[in-house]
Amino acid sequence: MTEKTVEIKILGKTIQAKVGETIVHALWAAGMAESVKTGCAGGVCGACTVSLRYSDGRLGGTELACMKPVEAGMEIFPCSVEADNPVRPVVQPELSHLQS
Repeated sequence: MTEKTVEIKILGKTIQAKVGETIVHALWAAGMAESVKTGCAGGVCGACTVSLRYSDGRLGGTELACMKPVEAGMEIFPCSVEADNPVRPVVQPELSHLQS
């Protein structure tokens, strides 16, 4: 049995995606993992934020690619995300350190 697929676009490139999978999983399966940044892949960090529009004129919006299932005619535009500077752990930090 063949899985049903839909056509979506990422930055103008058309790919096939399995119905029910998230945008991130569709991009990973298509070998386009670098197209959308990911952090937690669980809807918390926001690194995979994308803007959407639809070829049939439906309103798009902003979504998390790790949470949003693909839909036919979806056009995806990644939001640029800057890498965050890592913070070194501090054992028993002072309140002023935590506030900074």
